[in-house]
Amino acid sequence: MENFQIIVNILFTIVVSLLFVGIWMRVANKIGKVLGISKFIMWIASKLKTFIS
Repeated sequence: MENFQIIVNILFTIVVSLLFVGIWMRVANKIGKVLGISKFIMWIASKLKTFIS
């Protein structure tokens, strides 16, 4: 019965960490998209500046 409790704890820990990683990946992906868009806008702005001047 002790072993069963340990196995359940290990499985629970694995599931929680997987969920946490999944949520973190989703958040990181959203942040990456936002950063990518802002970098793209900055790149266009710098191109426009060089084009104007």
